[in-house]
Amino acid sequence: MSVAFWQAKIWGLLHDPALKALQDNSGRGGNGFWRELEVMRDWVENGWNPEESQGAILKHIHDADYIASASDRAAIGGLSSSIDYKRDGLEIAHLLSGAKQVWKLCIPEHDKLLAPPNRQSRKDYLNNRESELLPEAIRTSNDPRLVFWWLWRCLPPAVCRAFGDDDSLLLMPAETRIPDGSIWSHASLTAALAGSLAGYNLSHEEMQRWSGNKKLSRPYIAVFSFTPVQELIKASRKMRDFWAGSWILHYLSARICWAIAWKYGPDTVLYPSLYAQPLIRPLAN
Repeated sequence: MSVAFWQAKIWGLLHDPALKALQDNSGRGGNGFWRELEVMRDWVENGWNPEESQGAILKHIHDADYIASASDRAAIGGLSSSIDYKRDGLEIAHLLSGAKQVWKLCIPEHDKLLAPPNRQSRKDYLNNRESELLPEAIRTSNDPRLVFWWLWRCLPPAVCRAFGDDDSLLLMPAETRIPDGSIWSHASLTAALAGSLAGYNLSHEEMQRWSGNKKLSRPYIAVFSFTPVQELIKASRKMRDFWAGSWILHYLSARICWAIAWKYGPDTVLYPSLYAQPLIRPLAN
């Protein structure tokens, strides 16, 4: 297992603040708390920040954000100003139906955001709140795969709990100029691309100095299918047989997805999304 591969994915997951949609212009352009993680210490000490470094491999990893952004919201460059979260919240739209909805924090948190305590700026208030989301065990862990899995699966509900929200915070937009795509979806796709661009066997020596003769890694999309599905289902004579055949196919799909997820990360399975899938957690055990 390449440590640098998982570190690149952690950067991709936290390249934007988790609470970005609640920030104003002073804090919207920052990063998440990846610098606070023990597992990312060598990146901090060596100045390995894909958004700032001119190194070949780090600039290559940074392309993950550009690719993910372009795939989600290609027209974003034509809009010059962001929409701040204000008294009335933030209006978001369903990506398929276009139905509008006002996204708003619950009353205590909504009021604190608009008037942060202790005369803090909104940026400082949200950065402090975001830092509190991180359990000490994850902050100090030296296992990059464990840290990534926790951040991918547990950070979204941790945000919901911290703000006394059931699940509407899962709809937090990634970009308030077009506030229709989830920050969690964008971060997951960026992490998948960052790992692909870094390469599974990336070493720290290559992070420090990339050989110009070595080919840079590229992401690929693979499609898996089971056949003959129709014949298996068609052979059912009773409802019980139909259910069993469907469940077997579902279980086999989950086993394949789990094998890929354990090696490369759950974000690399784009469809179906493995987030909160009931079969994946038992397989992990």
